[in-house]
Amino acid sequence: MDSYTLKSVLDLPAHFRSVFKFRYFNSLQSECFLVCFHSDANMVISTPTGSGKTVLFELCILRLLSKFISEDGRFIHIKGTLKTIYIAPSKALVQEKLRDWNEKFGSWGINCLELTGDNEFYNIKNIQDARHVSGIFMWMEGVPPHLFNVLLVDYG
Repeated sequence: MDSYTLKSVLDLPAHFRSVFKFRYFNSLQSECFLVCFHSDANMVISTPTGSGKTVLFELCILRLLSKFISEDGRFIHIKGTLKTIYIAPSKALVQEKLRDWNEKFGSWGINCLELTGDNEFYNIKNIQDARHVSGIFMWMEGVPPHLFNVLLVDYG
């Protein structure tokens, strides 16, 4: 990709643009935009803290959601069938992302949950059987990734 060509948030469908508070994706995000938003390819991103990996994860979430958005922008799916997982090195980071993602995705009925080792209510069986959960963002390790549609492991 030309180093001067940045993808615009306007390159997203109108109903997804409000997820981002900026006008242009940075160079890393622009280079990965097509893979994240227009394909189902697996990828590994290894870049320094603050380089924009979480935005790439959000683009992958939007890719998943785009399969269940009607032309009038309504989110239509069977509850409990779409799950993503976010694993981070600290509970504080998870709580920050939880607040942010509940704000970004809540209007579509996406429920973001924090699952940690000190929360005994949730376990693998609860996750598998979930019918009321649209999205799961976790900190707890040891949960099989095959239970989820999108996986991000953020270790800084």
